[in-house]
Amino acid sequence: MMRCERRVVSIGDVSMSASDNLTPLVPTVPPRRGGLHREGGELPSSELTTLRWMMQKALLRQDMFLLGPPGPLLRHTVFRFCELLRREVEYVGVTRDTGEADLKQRCEICSGSVKYVDQAPVRAAIHGRVLVLEGIEKAERNVLPLLNNLLENREMSLEDRRFLLAPERAKQLRAQFGSHKEFSQLVPVHEDFLVVALGMPERGNPLDPPLRSRFAALQLSSSLPSELVGSLAQLAPSLPTSSVERLLAAAATLQDLAEGDLDSLKIPGLDIASLGCAVRVLEAFPGTDMQSVFKRVYPATAIVPLQEQEMALIKKVLAELHSSSVSYSLEDVSLAHGEVSEKLPAARLRFRKCVSGRHTDNVVEALAACGPFLRASEDKSESVNLEKDIASEEGEEAHQLRSLSAKELRTWLSARGVSHTGCFEKAEFLARAQDHLKQVQGNDHAPRPVGILSRSLFSQLLSTLAKLAVTTSPTGLRNPVGDAIMAFHMRPSS
Repeated sequence: MMRCERRVVSIGDVSMSASDNLTPLVPTVPPRRGGLHREGGELPSSELTTLRWMMQKALLRQDMFLLGPPGPLLRHTVFRFCELLRREVEYVGVTRDTGEADLKQRCEICSGSVKYVDQAPVRAAIHGRVLVLEGIEKAERNVLPLLNNLLENREMSLEDRRFLLAPERAKQLRAQFGSHKEFSQLVPVHEDFLVVALGMPERGNPLDPPLRSRFAALQLSSSLPSELVGSLAQLAPSLPTSSVERLLAAAATLQDLAEGDLDSLKIPGLDIASLGCAVRVLEAFPGTDMQSVFKRVYPATAIVPLQEQEMALIKKVLAELHSSSVSYSLEDVSLAHGEVSEKLPAARLRFRKCVSGRHTDNVVEALAACGPFLRASEDKSESVNLEKDIASEEGEEAHQLRSLSAKELRTWLSARGVSHTGCFEKAEFLARAQDHLKQVQGNDHAPRPVGILSRSLFSQLLSTLAKLAVTTSPTGLRNPVGDAIMAFHMRPSS
């Protein structure tokens, strides 16, 4: 059970004081896309156990190493720990290209002068933040030993002649020598500095024994299916519990096959916590084929090349899920005014239920975020057909605009003196061009043709044909076809 009173976080018999300052460096773990945990909801017992262990190591001022399966489980656990205690975080994603400059200081040019800029490990050590090293198994063997002395003795020499040293040692030197100028380059490491490394077991480069011995390690595993039944049921209250249990059983079986000891089988794993989006789809669209929804969460058969034995095992697991002939087809898209938020536009999607390929009278509506370019038709009908609206309301010229590229649309706007400042995508250029056409048609002026770009391209084509007509002549002289083409090409434009 977790309690938080007077900024003291308690998990079981372990309590730890938390900071009252809430800065932008304090992470906030958002609801994961397709995840299970809502804001203010109870955390699973397995995650509470991990957080309690991390609090114990933080009280002992001992650095940690979390091991676990691929995915965001490890990173979200550390961020949850820092969010509860309101600890600031410095993050380093370790790769094969990570070098010494990424872990200590980087030489940069600022305002015409060269200076050394502290990187995440140095900033975390000075300001007492939590340093997160993710993907530590990917680093080269000569890179991470740079942090060995910082982890063991809290000491590191920097490129700008400063030297980080332990806070106890800094107090002793100040008490012995006072505030001498020679000691101005000595920077004490903050007492709250903490390092959390994240990695996967039995993968990547092995760690050096001296570096490995600096951490207290804990291996995490995915949540048990029995712990997730209640969370999934809360996300989809109207979905039968039997459907939730079938999804969990299939996901657990695939995860066990992926973590098995058989080297001959290389089945991709599945994070069980990602089933949140699957149950939402099954609830929103009743009767949907459960196998097709599960394949969206686990598209291994369509992406990863697998052997026949591996494909047979996956198909056997999927066969346990309910299969049906019910499907839904997108019918209409309309603009929802203020139903979700007044600032954020939303679209209303209407789906028609199909049984065995035949449409029925059942309709399902869903709201989804959309961009600012979805516009309602002038007759205020609910459905919006973009192709028909553009062709009928704005004329043939506006319909031709949609076939142009962003570069051509920019040239088209510049030729008409229309400002396109701030436009970066084709949709933005197209919206600016459509607004210009509406304004011109409203003033009863004939719109200019879109022939600027077409004429330019056609002129280039004529030039090429004229050269070919000359070079392919048997006598080497200009033939009548070439004369006609050149005459048409060189005539003055109206």
